[in-house]
Amino acid sequence: MPRIDRIMVYPDPAALRWLNATTKGHVGGTLNLAIEAFADLIAHATVTNTGTFSRAEWNCILASGTMPEWHHLFVGVNVPVAQQLGIKVKVAHDRDRVGDAWFKGPAKATDLSITLLVSKLDKLTDVQGWAVVWSLRAYWGPPPHADPLKDEWWTLAFRTAKKGKG
Repeated sequence: MPRIDRIMVYPDPAALRWLNATTKGHVGGTLNLAIEAFADLIAHATVTNTGTFSRAEWNCILASGTMPEWHHLFVGVNVPVAQQLGIKVKVAHDRDRVGDAWFKGPAKATDLSITLLVSKLDKLTDVQGWAVVWSLRAYWGPPPHADPLKDEWWTLAFRTAKKGKG
């Protein structure tokens, strides 16, 4: 993977205040620590989430309209991110029957699978919800894209191996 010497970030001024990173000379180290802490939380939650959902459930979440630009919709909303995902899955299934492609069986069984998936999403912690969002972002990241029928695109192992091929 190519070495990146500088990365520009433009955090919300409120976030800098929350991190007590408003003093000149103190911002860089604080932001580095915040990014590393967030990445560590997401990595651990991703590992936890890996065993929470089946391949069909992960792919159903993916098929529910989780496009790359989705991530900004979760910020600043008073509904936990995992519940927002559950709402998107339910709406996508009710509107387009996205679950039919991933859950085999009669419509009532698929509807029950969607209900169970939404229930699982609703039970996630906020960090686990964000880990789902980051897994989705990793899927939609730079090509080559994963094959949802073969690849375990939601796992941390897949994400780090993908980055290593860079």
